[in-house]
Amino acid sequence: MKFTATMVLVPAICMGMLSAHADNLRPAPDQRLLNSADTRLLDEKVYIVQLAEPPALNYRGRAGGMAATRPVRGQRFDARSANVRQYSQHLTESHDDLLRTVGAYTGKLYSYRYAFNGFAARLSSIQAQKLRSRKDVLNVW
Repeated sequence: MKFTATMVLVPAICMGMLSAHADNLRPAPDQRLLNSADTRLLDEKVYIVQLAEPPALNYRGRAGGMAATRPVRGQRFDARSANVRQYSQHLTESHDDLLRTVGAYTGKLYSYRYAFNGFAARLSSIQAQKLRSRKDVLNVW
């Protein structure tokens, strides 16, 4: 049997067209079958949350609290100093505690501690709204 270009190309083209549109052949998920956790995941976005407590670069200390981490005039900020590490750890823990209060502890992507006090996290719109309503939160983007 002699093969022609048509015999080879037509099936190849058809297979390519089928695979290119295979995603359209899959049924969309039935929203009624999704549980509340699944629907929350569909709503999640990455937010940046800014907290009212000062970052390490601006922390002046408090009576009976941790030592100041703000550099004295003429000195450079030292992120490796014991005071900055201690205060940074405090900020990170406060980020984690705040995320726990809205049920999003596992959503944290990054903690900002030195020039900005806040975090980036994957949150639902409801969780973001709960954070916006708190007095210790300045902004939620």
